[in-house]
Amino acid sequence: MTVSLGMCAMTDLTTMGLGWPSGSQARECDKGEENMVSGYDQTVSPDPVTAAVLVIGDEILSGRTKDKNIGTIAEHLTSIGIDLMEVRVVGDRHAAIVEALNALRTCYDYVLTTGGIGPTHDDITADAIADALGVPLEVNPEALDLIAAHAARRGVELTEMRKRMARIPHGAQAAGAARARGTRPLVRSRT
Repeated sequence: MTVSLGMCAMTDLTTMGLGWPSGSQARECDKGEENMVSGYDQTVSPDPVTAAVLVIGDEILSGRTKDKNIGTIAEHLTSIGIDLMEVRVVGDRHAAIVEALNALRTCYDYVLTTGGIGPTHDDITADAIADALGVPLEVNPEALDLIAAHAARRGVELTEMRKRMARIPHGAQAAGAARARGTRPLVRSRT
């Protein structure tokens, strides 16, 4: 199961390796035919590859911010052969994030999270996800470089709150910039 933490840009999902799972669930095509999905060689899975989206943020639940990610994620996952099976929205509450992530990751091949991460006082998402995965957070040098470069381009100070966004769960990988502007890296973690 893969957990992806961050504000996902759909162009980055394939660079994160979202496709058929490898190992015992996947099998080669019986007739040796190539199955091309979004330009990538894939294997045919006897069971559907599934995903869930965990949307995090009080601003979504209050209506202050309208979600713009779910539809785009659903379209992209469908285009690469992954069935989006569930979307769950939770507020900025540590226990709720941990509970939701643990429930979703037991049911689906992939869990993508959106929202909840930023240089704000209630930036608890990374901490909650690391707790759900049972690992500590670490400052990722690649992530810190992306955040520092973005701050420099905007002419804003690289504050300690902004540096906190470079913390990712131990064992996870930074997988490129979440937005074309490079505001926060996508993070991929296998559990």
